[in-house]
Amino acid sequence: MLSRHRAATALLALFTLIFTLPAEAHSGIPVPNRPDNATGTQAQESRAAAPQTRPETMRRAEQTAIETDMPEVPFTFAISLGPNFNTGGNQSAEWFGSRPATAMQMDIMMNLAIVRRLSLYLDLGITFFEIWQQSADKDPVAAIIGELFSPVSSMKPSAAAGLAYTISVERWRIIPRAGIGVISMGSYHKSSTVGDTTKRLDKDISPMFVNAGVSAGYRLSRLCTLFLDASYRCPVQRATATYTLTRPDTPAETLDATSRSWGNDLTLSLGVKFHIGAR
Repeated sequence: MLSRHRAATALLALFTLIFTLPAEAHSGIPVPNRPDNATGTQAQESRAAAPQTRPETMRRAEQTAIETDMPEVPFTFAISLGPNFNTGGNQSAEWFGSRPATAMQMDIMMNLAIVRRLSLYLDLGITFFEIWQQSADKDPVAAIIGELFSPVSSMKPSAAAGLAYTISVERWRIIPRAGIGVISMGSYHKSSTVGDTTKRLDKDISPMFVNAGVSAGYRLSRLCTLFLDASYRCPVQRATATYTLTRPDTPAETLDATSRSWGNDLTLSLGVKFHIGAR
């Protein structure tokens, strides 16, 4: 009888132990270790998942661009202003007149990315200066018109297009470029007749040029960059002038002159560039 009582007591203790253990313990599933400082761990994880700063975001965009071989900024629009220096002199000034040693230049440049670092650029510029004519060559009527419309007549437009390459170092952007363009400094036609003698002077100062330049910019934000730019133009065509003297019953006499001075200059400017479609 005592043996049966002990067996019943042992069986009851076994059932009690089984039902009081956690479910994970008797199911074979390991019980995770839950430290008491769970609140501190969650705070650290929240700080780690906090938004990154602006430089970190920019670096991540650059890294993504490198990995995907896509441009960091698909399109940029820049405006700059600075002095333009005449590096070509004033060759054949008696024919073409002369230009000042320094003028003001304004440029609007657009860059369209092709691949990650290479882009096409279009540079539209205006150089502000007057061409000084010698008195023997100067037309009084043209002089009066020039004085009335001086702001317009002093504008010498130009356009250049080519390829640019972007070098990125942190927030700095170094962009060398090379292209070809044309500048229009005006054409001039003057004719006078005295008796049976006619004199005519024709000038064309619109040479093509090779353009080489470089800009160094600091990216202020995702949307804009402040930059310094140097641009050199070297003409590949000559300005031309033709003087024709016509008399009755004699062949016309013609004199020709050319000059490589026009379109040879250097511009140093400061500007701001806007990023369109930047990531």
